[in-house]
Amino acid sequence: MRHSGETSLSVLAITLTLSALMPSAAQAQDSAVPPGEIIVTAQKRSESVQRTPVAIDVVSTATVQNANITTMTGLSRIVPAVQIVQAAGATPLYFMRGVGSLSGTSLNDPAVSLSYDGVPLFRQYQGNGQFYDLARVEVLRGPQGTLYGRNATGGVISFVPTAPKLGDTSGSLGVTVGNYNEIDTRGTLNVALGDKAALRASFQTAQHDGYLNDGEQDDKARSARLQFYAEPHAGLRIKVAADYSYQGQLGGGYALVDQSFFNGYAAGTQKITAEDRVGYLSPRGQLYFAARNRGRPYQTPNLHFNNNFYGLHAVVDVDTPIGTLTVQPAWRHADLDYYAVNAFALNIAEHDDQYSLETRLTSKAGGRLTWILGAFLAKDDVDAGYIYDNFNQTGSIAHYRQISKSAAVFADATLRLTDRLRLLGGIRYTHDTKEANGGQTDLVGGSQIPLAGNRSWDATNWRAGFQFDVAPRIMVYGTAATGFHAGGFYFSHVVLPTDSNSVEPERITAFTLGAKTRLLDNKLTLNLEAFHWGLTGQQVSLFTLDSQGATIFPTYNAGKSTSKGVQVDLQYQPTRLTSLGAQVEYLDAVFNSLTYVQSLPVQPGFLCQTSGAAPQLRVDCSGQRPPQAPQWSLNLTADQTVELPSGAAITFGWRAHFQSSTITGFNYLPDDIQKAVWQHDLTATYKPEGGAWDLGVYVNNLTDAVIKSNATHAANVQAYQLRPPRTFGARFNLHF
Repeated sequence: MRHSGETSLSVLAITLTLSALMPSAAQAQDSAVPPGEIIVTAQKRSESVQRTPVAIDVVSTATVQNANITTMTGLSRIVPAVQIVQAAGATPLYFMRGVGSLSGTSLNDPAVSLSYDGVPLFRQYQGNGQFYDLARVEVLRGPQGTLYGRNATGGVISFVPTAPKLGDTSGSLGVTVGNYNEIDTRGTLNVALGDKAALRASFQTAQHDGYLNDGEQDDKARSARLQFYAEPHAGLRIKVAADYSYQGQLGGGYALVDQSFFNGYAAGTQKITAEDRVGYLSPRGQLYFAARNRGRPYQTPNLHFNNNFYGLHAVVDVDTPIGTLTVQPAWRHADLDYYAVNAFALNIAEHDDQYSLETRLTSKAGGRLTWILGAFLAKDDVDAGYIYDNFNQTGSIAHYRQISKSAAVFADATLRLTDRLRLLGGIRYTHDTKEANGGQTDLVGGSQIPLAGNRSWDATNWRAGFQFDVAPRIMVYGTAATGFHAGGFYFSHVVLPTDSNSVEPERITAFTLGAKTRLLDNKLTLNLEAFHWGLTGQQVSLFTLDSQGATIFPTYNAGKSTSKGVQVDLQYQPTRLTSLGAQVEYLDAVFNSLTYVQSLPVQPGFLCQTSGAAPQLRVDCSGQRPPQAPQWSLNLTADQTVELPSGAAITFGWRAHFQSSTITGFNYLPDDIQKAVWQHDLTATYKPEGGAWDLGVYVNNLTDAVIKSNATHAANVQAYQLRPPRTFGARFNLHF
């Protein structure tokens, strides 16, 4: 706590020092929006990001395109607090400052919430295929339990698509070509339908060969979106939108790596390292499994992705004498069909339907008291079957259906006490129910593990804080907020009194002190944040044996963790042609207590303390850093535009990402530690006078760094998801 207090005082001291450089609020008021100001909807109303008392990163569509981001994992390169890794199949795993979930099964929920155009996404994979035609991506750091509800303990990643524009008929087409036979295409078309309605269509395709030596970690994605917007009369706004995404790549994408202690090869055979990027289908990959007596798959491997995602939603805004009434019904659907390999094989067939309805009343802006009142209803129905195959005639086959229902009411308000001081408050009550039924058996023989559960949980989350204008362009804020990560089920025999097949919610309390400033005639933006998060009932997932000797993948409430630190965001534009940026985060994260009992022995070099022996091996990881929580994260950017006599311009860009050593999995093995690493990206873009088109070139991961992002283990097999190698290419965009 002492470190957190010193950090908070430092933030306040810096802010007060900066305020001395500025006129008092009584002398000047910022009535006009500064040039280049970013408008966000993080608090369910449109406002300047610099006036929003929330720790938030905003990623523009230009940043997404320049970084060549087409999948969720790419956000990790440009947002310091975020680590997104890919499970072996279609499910990304999300972490924010070490808070996240290592479970990719739909029996459990993520700890970082996803939102698409205001619609919360229950399943982790529903964010796939949305990185195109975006107005921005908003990343809200810390629990957002009042306005966003369940599963926002770590924060929220919100996709905001570009909306149809009234009175405008325009479009764009683009193509990117690169190494690994990359071919990406994209396009938008906005059509004015009179002066009161508009239609917007957009699409994206992304395709490249595999980064592993057997063709895995490839990409073959297709996405499309259609939106209709109308203002039939004053005070009424209607938007209806549909979207579709497809994944069809080879699947998997985990690199096999020999343990440092492994000696099962014939003399003279070199060990496999991450630098070799060895996939399962390659001869080296087959030798890897055979040397471990794991060359006997339960079924003939057929690596593939055939995943389809659909969505339909509407937003209706009606202005009333007291505020704006918003009604937002939504439906999301997913069909998953894939066979993928990491340390074991996964064959998944899953169907998911999500229905949700949010209704809220938002007061008019400008009053002394501004408020939001709302209600939320949702139902998620998932029907899934899977096979876990260890390639040695062990593993499991299962089927389940789970129906989750959530109902909530919420309120959020800001009270302006003076022209400079505002108080913040919010509360949300949530009632969750989950019903799951199914069964799991061993691949070869064994009794069935039945799953029959019906649980409900209640949560009341709140937010309280203040917002104070030190000067016209310097605002400080402080908040205390809570959130909860929903409980869930897993397969396990329930025979003994100590047996269980469900996990309780985990809960978080977070304190934030921040400052948002614009200095030097708005050329310098400097934002500071100090934070202290306390998580209880920490959910952890791992493979083990239950009391009856069956292999299971339970999720436990295993302990407590603390994340505290500071983030500094700086953007400086000394001239209209030069832009510099830096984001630095220091994170002190630790498991205060984390103990559990597992039935399997640990591997040599295990970093946690153990006592006893399998099948009653007691593990104590207290004092360890959580996975996906680097102590230091740093992003640097520099963009320089050179104007040519013809009126054309060339913009050169450099982007660098650094993170200190990171635990990439929950197995706490030395091989799972990714050492401190830099990644550098370069871009150059030419635009003629008028900007009717642009042509650019790029290099990502300039030094071809090999970066482990996620670790998986199955007995004597270990495999790692790796960040992409060096990629380069050219892109062309036409605007009309």
